[in-house]
Amino acid sequence: MKETVLKKFFEKNHKSLEIQSILFSLAVLLLAWLFFARQINSELILPSPELVFAKMGELFTGESFWRIFMGSMRHVLLGFSLAFVIGVTTGILSGLVKSFNWFIYPWLLLLRATPVMSFILYLLLFVPTPYVAVWVSFFIVYPVIYTNVLEGFKAVDHNLLEMAKLYGVSFKSQLRHIYIPSIFPYLMAASLTGMGMNIKAVVTAEALALPENAIGTELFMARNYLDTESILAWTIFIILMAVVLDLILLGLKWALTKGRRRYVIQRRKS
Repeated sequence: MKETVLKKFFEKNHKSLEIQSILFSLAVLLLAWLFFARQINSELILPSPELVFAKMGELFTGESFWRIFMGSMRHVLLGFSLAFVIGVTTGILSGLVKSFNWFIYPWLLLLRATPVMSFILYLLLFVPTPYVAVWVSFFIVYPVIYTNVLEGFKAVDHNLLEMAKLYGVSFKSQLRHIYIPSIFPYLMAASLTGMGMNIKAVVTAEALALPENAIGTELFMARNYLDTESILAWTIFIILMAVVLDLILLGLKWALTKGRRRYVIQRRKS
């Protein structure tokens, strides 16, 4: 009886406890930052949260903020979209054609093993500056998307495939009702992981390529002037960008999952 009451309590207050845990964690992080800033007592090494938040307000209200922020966002989204489309396409193709999987394996190994810095320095030789970050984004995200799509393809229930073949279900229907539901969880996990890696790679590429209207360029300039406050302020804006994109992906996952469930329920009723 006691266990049942506790279970109902935690189920009822699950979301509230999650939010409280996140807020508590952020409060601890902020207090730790404030403590070490006071102990170090050097704005050059570690400025206080008040100074960094004031700098964030100054940057946010500046005329060029949205051009810079959206410039980096554009690099992130273009590279990710390119990697997503090609990764899904080649991942499905590799699942269907084993020889293609072995053909693409050396290329995949090359992309995984090559350091990000090597990509950036090589691309700077012949790629226009604004597109360096986009291609770096693609090279980093593509292996993640491809590998997870292929794993999702391998996880397909073979009993369902045999049943579909037995009843003469078309490949289009198999793809829609069997393959895609199996791939979807892997694809969403890959998207969330890839997006975090993507943002880091893009900002690194921008800091070396120095395109106009990019956060990485602003970080490089702040470093040259030993402007630690601006470095931390832009870093927090990068983190906020990552949080927003993650929330969008999670919302998309929830919407598609809910839509899929409704579709299945309606099909069963009909």
